[in-house]
Amino acid sequence: MDLTKEYLSHILSEYYKEEYKEDLRVVVHNFEETPIARGFRSKIDKLNIEYSILKEGKTEDKKLILCKKEYGKGKIMDSSKIENKKEMCDREANTLNLLSAVTNVLPSFYAYDKDHKIIFMEYLGDTVFGRDFRELSDMSKCVLADIAAHQSERPISLATLKKHRNYGEELDVAIEDLLKLNLIREEKTGNNIEYILTPKFSDRFEFRGNGIGIVKKDNYVNQKNTIFNMGLDTIFTFQDKAITSLKINDLLSLNIPKPNRNDYCQKALRKFRSFLRYEGNDLKKKDEQAFFELYSKQIGARLEYESKNIIQNDCHPLNMMFVKGNGNEDRVCITDLFHTSFGPWLSDIVDFLTYLKLFCGLNEFDYEGLVNSSFGRRASLNCKGEDKDSYPTLKATLDIDRTIYALGSLSGILLNYKNKFSKSEQKALETRRMAYKGFLKDTLTNTSPRICSNELKDILMKYLI
Repeated sequence: MDLTKEYLSHILSEYYKEEYKEDLRVVVHNFEETPIARGFRSKIDKLNIEYSILKEGKTEDKKLILCKKEYGKGKIMDSSKIENKKEMCDREANTLNLLSAVTNVLPSFYAYDKDHKIIFMEYLGDTVFGRDFRELSDMSKCVLADIAAHQSERPISLATLKKHRNYGEELDVAIEDLLKLNLIREEKTGNNIEYILTPKFSDRFEFRGNGIGIVKKDNYVNQKNTIFNMGLDTIFTFQDKAITSLKINDLLSLNIPKPNRNDYCQKALRKFRSFLRYEGNDLKKKDEQAFFELYSKQIGARLEYESKNIIQNDCHPLNMMFVKGNGNEDRVCITDLFHTSFGPWLSDIVDFLTYLKLFCGLNEFDYEGLVNSSFGRRASLNCKGEDKDSYPTLKATLDIDRTIYALGSLSGILLNYKNKFSKSEQKALETRRMAYKGFLKDTLTNTSPRICSNELKDILMKYLI
């Protein structure tokens, strides 16, 4: 949809009337729309708006930055190319509207255009948690080390980099990655392109010679650990506000789904088949039937029983933003409520911590520390009818279910929507896919048959090899 000044004036007028309960008129004078992100299902733009508020003959000039999330008027498909229910967009907007008023771990809600499936919300900056705090690939580290090694003499040119170490086509992917992370910038002089380290590099890393290369600074490591804990706080806050602030009438109007064991099994089967199709394979009929029966008996049954909380339901750090405080405290915000559902309280935490472990450099000791911290925090809530001794079993169950979900989603995106992404983005998607595949293998190997039967393990492992 092409925005106009008149359209934005109407949107902001309605917002101010609702917010201040006054008959205010807003006139937008100028705005600039800049693309900042897009996935296979939606796109997100940044809006810089200059406007005036007209009230009782007085004019007050203001500036505002908004985020516009647009799904479009067509069918909204999932990663497996299955159509999502149309009300999921409505639920996301309305849930955001209700909950952002009671917590700062969500962007403030401004407006929702139901006809065009556009949500207007607070702009939270450009620090995507899962992108900005992830570990660099080995290739990106090598390229960054070469740029750093030449920095004291003069910026290194693209031509020199191409000759150096005979990088090949992966050089372009690494450079695109480093530019997106704002660790380097490029300068063009005629036909020559040179690369220069940014202040962000100096804040986080240092270069050491003698083959050591790029090393993280201690203060950056400490900052990451602090932010990891903030992310955990955000998840607990979101779930607490969702379950305590949404009244019965709210829940009825939002129509938040509560999956049963059949829903969990169907989704796991669909995601596992997406994974297999991407790898040029398919599930044999007898294995499909056994998968469903065994999954339902153990994993599906436990997840159905535990689905008592409202969860974000896709809580990896790419759906979270780190927001640097401007006179206020820093915060981590959840930005996507498209999949909001009832589910096990630990589901969002498993999504979050698995991502940190696989992609953000969270070591095993600190990972276990955050897991145990989550158990302790949940136990302190004294939730009625909940046995804290069951938490490890629930986590092991979710490690399997949520990893199948992530593996299948990434496989489906690469299979069905690959052309929507750049080379470096495709590389990142494939890297994540392979990491989840390895994690699922390890998880199945180490999971008790009491949680996942040997028969189900055998079926899954046969196709993972």
